[in-house]
Amino acid sequence: MMAARPRMTRKAGTARPITPPTSPRITTPSCATSRSTNEPNIGFWSGRKPSAEEYFGLLKASYPAIKQACPDDTVVGVCTAGTDLGYIETVLKLGGAKYMDAMSIHPYRYPGSPEATHFVDEMQKCYDLMCKYGMEGKKLWLNRDRLAHPYRSRRRR
Repeated sequence: MMAARPRMTRKAGTARPITPPTSPRITTPSCATSRSTNEPNIGFWSGRKPSAEEYFGLLKASYPAIKQACPDDTVVGVCTAGTDLGYIETVLKLGGAKYMDAMSIHPYRYPGSPEATHFVDEMQKCYDLMCKYGMEGKKLWLNRDRLAHPYRSRRRR
């Protein structure tokens, strides 16, 4: 069984509102995983790409708020579209490792194969950055890889 995705709003009685210091009212779901936004490196914030510094500010503000509301949650950070090593390193250089329990990336590959797109090398470089900035022993979650997945071509028919 899959856990419910974190949502900003839930039905009455299934969520608890909290107010982090730099954010308007946020509703925290009852779940085991929380993340500070999705794919911040490609511009889902008001149609523009936020800087890694802006994302770090959000991560720094949201981590203690999430832990206060749900101390046992795993806070997953970065969640980049693709393996954006420059963006990831900037967040980690600023101290981002202190504000996440795991890191997630979405290493999209379709239509290329893992071999043709140097998937293993990129994952090693990402994990090396994690170790360099104090995240050794923390997990690297890979989501939305689209490895040899014809989903996109089926949708266009």
